[in-house]
Amino acid sequence: MPQRHEDIHLVGANEFVDKSESIHNMFLMSLGLYNVNRVRPFLKFAYLYAYSLVPHFVVLIVSLKNSGKVILSKDLVISSQGRTLEENSGWSFIPVCLGLPTIIELPLNLTKKNSLKISNFIKNDFIRSPFFSLERVLQLYRIEELRTLKHNFRQPYLRLNTKMSVLWQFQYYICLLILNCPPLIRLFMYTFNFLRTKFKKPNNQISKDRFNRL
Repeated sequence: MPQRHEDIHLVGANEFVDKSESIHNMFLMSLGLYNVNRVRPFLKFAYLYAYSLVPHFVVLIVSLKNSGKVILSKDLVISSQGRTLEENSGWSFIPVCLGLPTIIELPLNLTKKNSLKISNFIKNDFIRSPFFSLERVLQLYRIEELRTLKHNFRQPYLRLNTKMSVLWQFQYYICLLILNCPPLIRLFMYTFNFLRTKFKKPNNQISKDRFNRL
C-alpha cells in the first residue's frame, strides 16, 4: 500500500475507483471505516450480490453514487494483525476467482474506464496467469473431477472484460490441453511442485504439505 503524505478527498463512486491506488482499498472491508448511517439504506444490495464475494464493495459503490464522500487517509487508521498460518483460515481461491469477475457485470453505474480498471485489478491481483491459476485449482480437486476442474479454471477468464495478453492466451490454451489429459495433469503438478520447492523454501508445515502434494 503506498505511503500517502496527505489525505485524499474523493466524491462519488467513479472518482473513488479512479483515484484508488490498489484494489485492496476497495475490496478489503477491513481497510476502511464506514459511516453506517449512510450505508445502512443500501444493505439490501449486500444480500442481492452476496455471490460476488465482495458485497460490501457493492454497497459502498451504490451508496456513494455521484455525491458520496471518501477519504483516503494518510494516517494509520486500522492496525492489521497479519495473516494467520492456520489451515483453512484464509480466502478460498475458487469462490473468490469465480465471484469477483461478476462485479464487472453488475449495474453499478461506473464508467467504462473504471470498470476496466477494476477488471484489470482482479485479473492481476487475484486470478493471475493461467499457469498459476491451474496449479491452485488442481490443488483443490482430484483428477477424477475433470469436469469441475475445467469449469472452475475457465470461468474467471471468460467473465473478465479484459483482453488477455498473448502470453496469457498461450498459457490458457496450454492449460486447457493439460486438463484434457490426466497424465499431463500429473506431469504438470510434479513439475510445478518441484520448481516451487527448488526456488521457494516453504516457511511452515501447511506450505510443506502443499508442496509435497501431487
